[in-house]
Amino acid sequence: MSFIEIEREARALPNRKRAALVTALLGTFPNPDTDVSDAEILSRDQELEAGGVGAISHAEFVHRVEQTRRR
Repeated sequence: MSFIEIEREARALPNRKRAALVTALLGTFPNPDTDVSDAEILSRDQELEAGGVGAISHAEFVHRVEQTRRR
């Protein structure tokens, strides 16, 4: 079966089954290489909510990530 045929069959599935298929397929990807734990994310969110740090724009975030990846 070709990719186009598989895609056509998948698109014909009811929403619930398509969602289950997507979830199953996403689960086959390897975890991204990150060193940020859930605890770190929670801590940073609490800092932001408490006003201890300021938010940055999405554009600034993307810029910083791109700079980091160039190193």
